[in-house]
Amino acid sequence: ACAEAGYHERAHELTQKSYEIHKKILGQKNPHKLISLDNTILSLDILFDDYDAILAASQNEYDTLKNNLGEEHPDTLLALSNLAYAYRGVLDYKNAYEVSEKCYELHKKILGEEHPDTLLALNAFAVTCWDCNKYKMCCDLLDKCYELYKKVFGETHPDTLLSLDNLACACNELEDYERALELNKLCYGLRREALGEDHPDTQHSLQQLAFSYERFDDMQTFLMHYEMLYNSYVKTLGEAHKDTLRVLEAIIETCEKTDSIDKMLKYKEKLYDYHVKIHGEKHQDTLKELSKLAIAYGNSGYAQKEFELHKKVYEIRMEVFGEEDVSTITAIGNLGYSYGVLGDVDKEIELRQRAYNLYKKVLGVDDPKTVRAQEKLKALGADISRTVKVHKKPNNSILQSLDDLFDDIFS
Repeated sequence: ACAEAGYHERAHELTQKSYEIHKKILGQKNPHKLISLDNTILSLDILFDDYDAILAASQNEYDTLKNNLGEEHPDTLLALSNLAYAYRGVLDYKNAYEVSEKCYELHKKILGEEHPDTLLALNAFAVTCWDCNKYKMCCDLLDKCYELYKKVFGETHPDTLLSLDNLACACNELEDYERALELNKLCYGLRREALGEDHPDTQHSLQQLAFSYERFDDMQTFLMHYEMLYNSYVKTLGEAHKDTLRVLEAIIETCEKTDSIDKMLKYKEKLYDYHVKIHGEKHQDTLKELSKLAIAYGNSGYAQKEFELHKKVYEIRMEVFGEEDVSTITAIGNLGYSYGVLGDVDKEIELRQRAYNLYKKVLGVDDPKTVRAQEKLKALGADISRTVKVHKKPNNSILQSLDDLFDDIFS
């Protein structure tokens, strides 16, 4: 009752006390009663991540059952399996390896090689081999495990497919990328056929297959599979789920790397629309995404669109946060840059001066943002000076703005 109510420490104390009383009264001749209590203690130790206590409880469970029921009793075998996991929990891989191997051999001897419990013991032994840096042995055992699962349960059984997935992961870690790719293709195809394309296991296999293509630097195929994964996540998890957003951001990053400009802009629009829907148009995170979207349009050659979005960011930030908010000051500078790209030099100078003055006022003259704004002003002034020299009749407003600019920078 205490455990169910969330009072785990009190539950732990009471269970240990109950265990000691039962052991005192019943002794070691009633192992099932004692082991059920020992398992309760074990489950509570897991809540506290007390791996030393877990190991002690697991050892006690195994010793008690072995002494009373014998080494080959099913309950003793299960306790031996738990003991192997407990050794892994305390990073004692030498003992974990020895216990896991013994557990597998006993299961094979008593239950036979094809028994489900034996297959579980084989898989656990393979994982322990990996922990002990016996990578080739691990892969060989996983190969054997997969073939046995396929023989016993069939090719599309969930346990068979999990075994196939484990084998693919092991091949990948061993840098056998070609075999990992083929196994991931097989696993994804079988899971899609057996479970449907939107099942979590199928989604996992699709992601692993995408990663396999990425390791061969086939980014277009990686992108295609990640788009499939994104659409599946939207259907099953919703567009606001962290995994959906993580995949969306990976798609955007890949589009940028592969110069898939229009596709990148499409997905950046999706990301911005999500923020508007969840946070509202005036939220800080939404405005950050809008600013990133503006820059993406600018980098892609859409100067007018970049200007419109920077102007929108500026207007909202002025309304919500005021002129002296650091993010607003940045928006002022970005808007100035956009004016310059569109050819309005007077407006660019005006806004860049304003941003610099505000940074100086709010953050101080030595702040990195202020220093960068000053450097940009100097560079802008130098560019304009060079431009003015090649005109026989320079624009008087530009000359005046230039004088004001240098006066402001060095004042």
